[in-house]
Amino acid sequence: MVEPVPPIATVTPTTSTTKPPAAPVANAEATIAAMRPGMRSCYNRGLNKDPDMQGIIVIMIAVDGAGAVVDVSKVGGDGLASEVEDCIMNVARRGVFEAPGGSGSKVQVPITFKRLK
Repeated sequence: MVEPVPPIATVTPTTSTTKPPAAPVANAEATIAAMRPGMRSCYNRGLNKDPDMQGIIVIMIAVDGAGAVVDVSKVGGDGLASEVEDCIMNVARRGVFEAPGGSGSKVQVPITFKRLK
């Protein structure tokens, strides 16, 4: 069975000179945890093409003041097929976070996939 290492969400608020500063996303860890099955499915599909694939992706999820995901980008990692990375980012785009208010926040999420021996 293939199991990713649980992602840890690190909240990095954004700031703006025209809007109030952002607050942390209160439910970031729970929202990321809810995404894990979808992300694991992306990886499992990738294993059908490359059974030895393993690696890490670090994504940045931008959340607006109302909690909607407005952008997801890869900010680091390697070893995963681009199709797997794209799929993981699509899963993250469907996330719904608690409204942080202000100008929104950014959540950085490192996700590691390793083959279990």
